[in-house]
Amino acid sequence: MVRPNAGLLITLLDMLVDGKFELKKSPVIRNEDVILLYLSALQKSSESMRNEGLNIFLHLLRDSMSKRVSCVRVGLFSFLLDWFPYEDNDSVVLKIGQLIQVTGGHSVSGKEIRKIFSLLRSEKVGTRQQYCLVFLTNISSMLNEKGPTAFFNFYGHDSVSFLAFN
Repeated sequence: MVRPNAGLLITLLDMLVDGKFELKKSPVIRNEDVILLYLSALQKSSESMRNEGLNIFLHLLRDSMSKRVSCVRVGLFSFLLDWFPYEDNDSVVLKIGQLIQVTGGHSVSGKEIRKIFSLLRSEKVGTRQQYCLVFLTNISSMLNEKGPTAFFNFYGHDSVSFLAFN
Protein backbone atom coordinates (compact mmCIF):
# COMPACT_ATOMS: atom_id res chain seq x y z
CA MET A 1 0.00 0.00 0.00
CA VAL A 2 1.35 3.41 -0.95
CA ARG A 3 1.21 5.89 1.91
CA PRO A 4 0.60 9.59 1.32
CA ASN A 5 3.75 11.63 1.78
CA ALA A 6 4.28 14.99 3.47
CA GLY A 7 4.22 16.79 0.11
CA LEU A 8 0.69 15.59 -0.61
CA LEU A 9 -0.54 16.65 2.83
CA ILE A 10 1.06 20.10 2.47
CA THR A 11 -0.55 20.46 -0.98
CA LEU A 12 -3.94 19.54 0.50
CA LEU A 13 -3.48 22.15 3.26
CA ASP A 14 -2.65 24.72 0.56
CA MET A 15 -5.83 23.71 -1.30
CA LEU A 16 -7.81 24.02 1.94
CA VAL A 17 -6.94 27.71 2.25
CA ASP A 18 -6.73 28.35 -1.50
CA GLY A 19 -3.15 29.58 -1.25
CA LYS A 20 -0.09 29.05 0.90
CA PHE A 21 -1.02 27.42 4.22
CA GLU A 22 0.67 29.15 7.14
CA LEU A 23 -0.69 28.14 10.54
CA LYS A 24 0.83 31.15 12.30
CA LYS A 25 -1.18 33.55 10.14
CA SER A 26 -4.56 32.05 11.15
CA PRO A 27 -5.58 30.78 7.70
CA VAL A 28 -9.20 30.84 6.53
CA ILE A 29 -10.80 27.67 5.17
CA ARG A 30 -11.88 28.49 1.62
CA ASN A 31 -12.38 24.98 0.20
CA GLU A 32 -14.43 22.96 2.67
CA ASP A 33 -14.40 19.87 0.47
CA VAL A 34 -10.68 19.49 1.14
CA ILE A 35 -11.25 18.93 4.87
CA LEU A 36 -12.32 15.31 4.47
CA LEU A 37 -9.86 14.76 1.62
CA TYR A 38 -7.00 15.93 3.87
CA LEU A 39 -8.12 13.73 6.77
CA SER A 40 -8.66 10.73 4.46
CA ALA A 41 -5.09 11.08 3.20
CA LEU A 42 -3.89 11.59 6.76
CA GLN A 43 -5.68 8.43 7.85
CA LYS A 44 -3.58 6.41 5.38
CA SER A 45 -0.26 8.06 6.27
CA SER A 46 2.41 7.01 8.77
CA GLU A 47 1.83 7.30 12.53
CA SER A 48 4.13 10.30 12.89
CA MET A 49 2.44 12.12 10.00
CA ARG A 50 -1.01 11.33 11.46
CA ASN A 51 0.08 12.82 14.79
CA GLU A 52 1.55 15.93 13.19
CA GLY A 53 -1.33 16.38 10.75
CA LEU A 54 -3.96 16.08 13.48
CA ASN A 55 -2.03 18.58 15.62
CA ILE A 56 -2.06 21.04 12.73
CA PHE A 57 -5.78 20.56 12.27
CA LEU A 58 -6.47 20.96 16.00
CA HIS A 59 -4.59 24.26 16.03
CA LEU A 60 -6.48 25.36 12.93
CA LEU A 61 -9.88 24.81 14.60
CA ARG A 62 -9.13 26.22 18.03
CA ASP A 63 -10.88 29.50 18.80
CA SER A 64 -12.50 29.74 15.36
CA MET A 65 -16.25 29.42 15.09
CA SER A 66 -16.25 29.75 11.28
CA LYS A 67 -13.75 26.91 10.86
CA ARG A 68 -15.83 24.69 13.12
CA VAL A 69 -18.91 25.52 11.04
CA SER A 70 -17.02 24.45 7.92
CA CYS A 71 -16.14 21.14 9.57
CA VAL A 72 -19.71 20.53 10.70
CA ARG A 73 -21.03 21.24 7.19
CA VAL A 74 -18.80 18.61 5.59
CA GLY A 75 -19.53 15.94 8.21
CA LEU A 76 -16.19 15.88 10.01
CA PHE A 77 -17.73 14.68 13.28
CA SER A 78 -19.14 11.51 11.64
CA PHE A 79 -15.88 10.96 9.75
CA LEU A 80 -13.93 11.07 13.02
CA LEU A 81 -16.38 8.71 14.74
CA ASP A 82 -15.92 6.26 11.85
CA TRP A 83 -12.11 6.53 12.06
CA PHE A 84 -11.86 6.20 15.85
CA PRO A 85 -12.39 2.42 16.28
CA TYR A 86 -9.96 1.55 13.47
CA GLU A 87 -7.03 3.55 14.79
CA ASP A 88 -4.46 1.50 16.72
CA ASN A 89 -2.06 4.22 17.83
CA ASP A 90 -3.09 5.59 21.25
CA SER A 91 -1.65 9.07 20.70
CA VAL A 92 -3.54 9.37 17.39
CA VAL A 93 -6.71 8.13 19.12
CA LEU A 94 -6.36 10.89 21.72
CA LYS A 95 -5.96 13.52 19.00
CA ILE A 96 -9.02 12.18 17.17
CA GLY A 97 -10.83 12.43 20.50
CA GLN A 98 -9.74 16.06 20.86
CA LEU A 99 -11.03 16.83 17.36
CA ILE A 100 -14.31 15.10 18.20
CA GLN A 101 -14.56 17.30 21.27
CA VAL A 102 -13.82 20.50 19.35
CA THR A 103 -16.28 19.80 16.54
CA GLY A 104 -18.91 18.23 18.80
CA GLY A 105 -18.70 21.20 21.14
CA HIS A 106 -19.91 23.34 18.27
CA SER A 107 -22.65 21.09 16.92
CA VAL A 108 -23.66 17.49 17.46
CA SER A 109 -26.77 15.65 16.32
CA GLY A 110 -28.76 12.97 18.07
CA LYS A 111 -27.58 10.48 15.46
CA GLU A 112 -23.95 11.27 16.32
CA ILE A 113 -24.59 10.93 20.07
CA ARG A 114 -26.19 7.53 19.40
CA LYS A 115 -23.09 6.56 17.40
CA ILE A 116 -20.87 7.51 20.37
CA PHE A 117 -22.92 5.29 22.68
CA SER A 118 -22.84 2.52 20.09
CA LEU A 119 -19.04 2.79 20.01
CA LEU A 120 -18.95 2.65 23.82
CA ARG A 121 -20.86 -0.65 23.64
CA SER A 122 -18.67 -2.05 20.86
CA GLU A 123 -15.99 -4.64 21.54
CA LYS A 124 -13.15 -2.55 20.06
CA VAL A 125 -13.86 0.63 22.03
CA GLY A 126 -15.94 -0.54 24.99
CA THR A 127 -13.29 -2.95 26.28
CA ARG A 128 -10.55 -0.27 26.34
CA GLN A 129 -10.97 1.90 29.41
CA GLN A 130 -8.84 4.71 27.94
CA TYR A 131 -11.06 4.94 24.84
CA CYS A 132 -14.23 4.96 26.93
CA LEU A 133 -12.77 7.72 29.07
CA VAL A 134 -12.02 9.77 25.94
CA PHE A 135 -15.66 9.54 24.78
CA LEU A 136 -17.17 10.20 28.20
CA THR A 137 -14.89 13.21 28.70
CA ASN A 138 -15.87 14.46 25.23
CA ILE A 139 -19.58 14.16 25.98
CA SER A 140 -19.12 16.01 29.27
CA SER A 141 -17.13 18.77 27.55
CA MET A 142 -19.70 19.08 24.75
CA LEU A 143 -22.45 19.58 27.31
CA ASN A 144 -20.46 22.29 29.09
CA GLU A 145 -19.40 24.11 25.91
CA LYS A 146 -20.61 27.68 25.95
CA GLY A 147 -21.38 28.67 22.40
CA PRO A 148 -22.63 32.01 21.18
CA THR A 149 -26.19 32.94 22.12
CA ALA A 150 -26.77 33.73 18.45
CA PHE A 151 -24.64 32.78 15.48
CA PHE A 152 -25.29 33.77 11.91
CA ASN A 153 -23.42 32.19 9.05
CA PHE A 154 -23.72 34.12 5.81
CA TYR A 155 -22.82 31.97 2.83
CA GLY A 156 -22.48 34.84 0.41
CA HIS A 157 -23.46 38.36 -0.53
CA ASP A 158 -27.04 37.37 -1.34
CA SER A 159 -27.55 36.18 2.25
CA VAL A 160 -27.02 39.67 3.62
CA SER A 161 -29.52 41.24 1.22
CA PHE A 162 -32.01 38.49 2.06
CA LEU A 163 -31.69 39.27 5.76
CA ALA A 164 -31.89 43.03 5.22
CA PHE A 165 -35.02 42.95 3.07
CA ASN A 166 -37.06 40.26 4.81
